[in-house]
Amino acid sequence: MAYNKKIAVISSDRFAGKINEDIWLRDALLTLGEQSEIVSWENKDIIWSDYKSAVLRSCWGYHNRIDDFLKFLEKLDILQISLFNDTQIVRWNIRKNLQFNDLNLLGIKTVPTIFLQNDSLNFKKAIADNGWEKYESLVIKPSISGSGDRTYLISQNEKFSGLKNSLSLEEAEHIFQTFATEKQIRGVMIQPFMSGIFEGEYSFVFIDSELTHIAIRHPGIFGDKQDPVEIKKSQIPDDMMLFANQCCKALNHISDTIKKGYVPLYLRCDIVRSGSQLFLMEAEMAEPDLLIKTISSDQERESVIKKIANSVVERSR
Repeated sequence: MAYNKKIAVISSDRFAGKINEDIWLRDALLTLGEQSEIVSWENKDIIWSDYKSAVLRSCWGYHNRIDDFLKFLEKLDILQISLFNDTQIVRWNIRKNLQFNDLNLLGIKTVPTIFLQNDSLNFKKAIADNGWEKYESLVIKPSISGSGDRTYLISQNEKFSGLKNSLSLEEAEHIFQTFATEKQIRGVMIQPFMSGIFEGEYSFVFIDSELTHIAIRHPGIFGDKQDPVEIKKSQIPDDMMLFANQCCKALNHISDTIKKGYVPLYLRCDIVRSGSQLFLMEAEMAEPDLLIKTISSDQERESVIKKIANSVVERSR
């Protein structure tokens, strides 16, 4: 019967049972009287009909098996297993061209981006056609990716030439040719390099539309990786706080458009400053690290975990 079914905390073969954020959520669900397990979406032995709902968490690396992952989402829909965030929201979120276009239409400034499909991966032509010779440094990466995987910097500025993952124009052309032959790569993004990234990305985490905590991240794609650090709300400039809340409002509107009345369980907005302007680097609504580990107060950290768990239980009814 439905009330005996379990709630799955969705991980991957690589990370199942190893991520504190997953363990904390599972334990909070158990404390609330729910049956809950951390399970890998890749595990073929799982009997998914035993579950009434699932929370998408450390399924990191799914972009390398995107077809299989999309089939997994379809299986949850067929079995009527509620996923948080909803499968329709996840499908939209991982397609960055849709994400950026819809946000731009609502007045949210995302990083300017050229999206190319695999059959049109000509780097030099794309730059010329879009008048992007004005940018001395560009970033390329697959449209569906994660954790900076296969993200590269192409720069005519010598000060960036020694950075990690930096390429010459010729090397970039070769990478594009490689991307074009890979089935799992669904197109490529080209963006101007935001040097403000060296000051850090500001990650705003919203649970049920409430801003619960903020962290600054240095992912280490082009420089040294650093552990994320909590930033108190009082330390955030007013314009950035306003922009973060505008992003959340826009994402809630889009979610409601995709699925009437739906409010995301969680979302993370990664924001960077470039000169006097603020840009949304990305809205993460599929499987973001929610950075709960950065919260220095034990009481506040437990409060966020409980907030997520309570919402999951309520949504699972």
